[in-house]
Amino acid sequence: MSDTGVVFEPLPFGHVKRLSRNDWWVTFGSDRAMNFLFTDLDPASDGRAGQIVEYGRDIHGPLRYVAPSVTAMLTEVVEALREGRYEHDEDEVFLEPDVSLRDSPFRSHTEVVTGPGIEHLGAHDVADQPLVQQLYLNDAGTANLDVLQGFPALKEVSINRAARVTGGLAHLPALKALSVEAGEADLDAFAGHRLWRLELKVLNHPVGVAQLAALPSLVHLDVSGVEVTGLERVGELRHLRVLGLSRVQLDHLLTSGAPLPRLAALHVERRTSLAEAVALWSRFAPGRKAPWHVESTGAV
Repeated sequence: MSDTGVVFEPLPFGHVKRLSRNDWWVTFGSDRAMNFLFTDLDPASDGRAGQIVEYGRDIHGPLRYVAPSVTAMLTEVVEALREGRYEHDEDEVFLEPDVSLRDSPFRSHTEVVTGPGIEHLGAHDVADQPLVQQLYLNDAGTANLDVLQGFPALKEVSINRAARVTGGLAHLPALKALSVEAGEADLDAFAGHRLWRLELKVLNHPVGVAQLAALPSLVHLDVSGVEVTGLERVGELRHLRVLGLSRVQLDHLLTSGAPLPRLAALHVERRTSLAEAVALWSRFAPGRKAPWHVESTGAV
């Protein structure tokens, strides 16, 4: 899982379900360094019950497929020990066999592309494009999303310091999260996409709430870095649960009296006191009994 909450699919695709947890994942082993093995009793369509998967502190992004079974894993370990392929630290009580269990045959799930060549990314030398699930596009003149035809598994795209963003998202059906920092972007081209999270860090032009409402599955929205026209209507986004605002935007909502009845969490780009948090609760969610979270950053 990424910091944005996006869950990536383990490789090879189709073996392990794309979940953050599963009651049928039974942990049975550890390397004593906060990494763990579990046997998967609820595999995806191409997997098999009993396959071994790793998760933990050193597993960044998707879970790591280890072996088709406990038997296969232990067989490799025993063979390595019998052949003398192991290391022994005299200060430790265990042997470390030389096995391939920690070696992944697949490329990383993430890719970083920097520079003006991004607008020609279709011809860019990115190996195994269909396996890329997280993409960073940095310092582009034009970040043309239409060139991402070769990345069907993309679930998260972060565009940083671009002059402009063009193209749509229809060819990226798996995309869940998009972050944009650019001079300009055609948000109308995103209409209809079932994007889950949108973060607009910087844009040199205003964004209309109607453009945001055209994203029917939007749950997490951060507009703290841009000007939004019609912001008082943001509560009309049916699935919106998490909202990021600047202090100026928050003050505008408070002045307008606009309710946010479905919101579960609010992030404000300025420190917020407990009294202010209580006031926000009473204003935006009057009479609501469900938990509500307010988070803020910056100076008072």
